[in-house]
Amino acid sequence: MKSICKVLTSLGLALGFLCASASVANAQTIKAMTVNYVSTTGQQVRAPLTYHRSVNGVSAFGSGLAYSATGGYTSSKGYVKKVKGYVPYQLQKDYAYAQMPASLTVKYIKESTLARRVEKQYLKQINAYRATQGLKSFKHNKSLKSKAIVRSKELWQKTSHVRPNGQSYNANLSGYAEVMAVLQLTFCRQELLQPIPA
Repeated sequence: MKSICKVLTSLGLALGFLCASASVANAQTIKAMTVNYVSTTGQQVRAPLTYHRSVNGVSAFGSGLAYSATGGYTSSKGYVKKVKGYVPYQLQKDYAYAQMPASLTVKYIKESTLARRVEKQYLKQINAYRATQGLKSFKHNKSLKSKAIVRSKELWQKTSHVRPNGQSYNANLSGYAEVMAVLQLTFCRQELLQPIPA
């Protein structure tokens, strides 16, 4: 009986070693992907992060990219991270394990730079349309611009015609018109980085 137990034990150990060897042979190599975070002017905006994966790939935004008035763009799981005063310059993609690059650079653009360039682009497009209708061009008005900035920030907090303070945007003598232009990340394309004429 003892000899049968020894044979079975030896056989079990041998099978265990074979299975362990097979699983090691089938295991994927651990891949590392280093993500660099730089501005459109080439400055580092946060320290690089390295992600290690043996099976699954890496997600850009995790469960999604959201904006909060106090924290800016936030992402809890993805490799695109929030950077104060900046927004992602381009949409980034998810990488499956097989396509993971060894390194990756995520570019960010300053919020103030983006706002200035989008403002010029919108005015240019509006005035191009007005010209086709035989109308005069709009010009910047500092007072209206400051109100537009306030209203656009409010819309990050609450996408509504009702302002966060409970008033309608067009309450009597409020001085505010509506600012409902939606800026998608895909709008942040190369043409916005071209020099702006003085």
